[in-house]
Amino acid sequence: MRRRFDLSGKNTLLVDIGGGSTEIVLASGELIEAIYATKLGTVRLNEKFGGGQALAGDDYIRLENWIDRELGKTTEKPATPLHLLIGSGGTFTSLASIVMAAKGQSRLPVAGCQVSRAELRHLIDRLRKLPLKLRREVAGLNPDRADIIVPGLAIIDRIMRRFKLNVLQVHAFGVRDGLLLSMIEQLQGRTKQDIPADDATQMDRFAIACGVGLEHSHQVAKLAGQIWSGLAKFIDVDLADQRLLEAAARLQDVGYLINYESHHKHSYHLILHSHIEGYRPEELEIIANIARYHRGSEPKRKHDNFRQLSDVDQQRVCRLAAVLRLAGGLDRTHNQTSERVDVLASGDLLELVVHAPEYPETDLWAARRRTGLFEKVFDKEISIEWVGNVTASEPTLTE
Repeated sequence: MRRRFDLSGKNTLLVDIGGGSTEIVLASGELIEAIYATKLGTVRLNEKFGGGQALAGDDYIRLENWIDRELGKTTEKPATPLHLLIGSGGTFTSLASIVMAAKGQSRLPVAGCQVSRAELRHLIDRLRKLPLKLRREVAGLNPDRADIIVPGLAIIDRIMRRFKLNVLQVHAFGVRDGLLLSMIEQLQGRTKQDIPADDATQMDRFAIACGVGLEHSHQVAKLAGQIWSGLAKFIDVDLADQRLLEAAARLQDVGYLINYESHHKHSYHLILHSHIEGYRPEELEIIANIARYHRGSEPKRKHDNFRQLSDVDQQRVCRLAAVLRLAGGLDRTHNQTSERVDVLASGDLLELVVHAPEYPETDLWAARRRTGLFEKVFDKEISIEWVGNVTASEPTLTE
């Protein structure tokens, strides 16, 4: 949480709600004052009190009293007033999604969303009286959480009451992300006295620690950069984005560290938390999303990582990921056979001309299989052809 919020000079309550327990940290600035572990989990309370319309009446009062007793046994009231509650976990992000949907802000990211206790109380009162079927249709609420959302919101409400807090702020990340941060810092060998001088060095060290072959990642980055700069002659693309594209290419496979089959998904989380010098957090989010879609399914709004981007950044990710897919295909063999890629155009047809000393059959086959996203986002047909290793000449096709 301290990576995402400025905690300096504030007395803060940090809360993470899970299915079986709720963890509470009392912090003064960035120093931990107290840690409390409770048995207040959303699934646990749902099993004890029910999560459907059973909570529409007196059972909800029983739920509140039970939570109050548990908090009384496991926590102590702070000696000084608290400024803010920051919450992580699915209950908090669901709360933010519902509140923002009601305000017409469903396309904005939930991270940092502020909710007053009054808003929370009104929402609880509305949701607990709805039949489960209608609750599943509430805008912003994942239907899978419809049965546990009221117990979860009740936990938040009673915590705010006990600690006399009127405002909460939503943290979109959780314990897994904190573990990733710790792991990444160890992988990068980073200490306060030892921070690599440039982002390229950091990326290489990070990639090596994650089991990435630098020859392949550098080759894909080179080819991706050549395609992107070549496209700029015929399509309105931002050349400044080439820097993000090449970074994504160099880091696309860091997810190998966790799992090969779904490594693109793991690459997203690792890159997002890498804190590589030279890239702002919002740039790392773009890079992480590009790497996320270098293979596998295409970007979809149902994907949390993609949905929380602005419309402009969603388009950037689609375009850059489409190019990265082609570049990755052109080194499918990991042999770095392709030496250069030129981009030519004739009407609505774009042609990638691959220069290689010998016919790169497998690489061409792989790249041609990855043209779908490119043709969709650029609205252009694309062909990929090979020429031998000859000196670059003027394009034979016309603009």
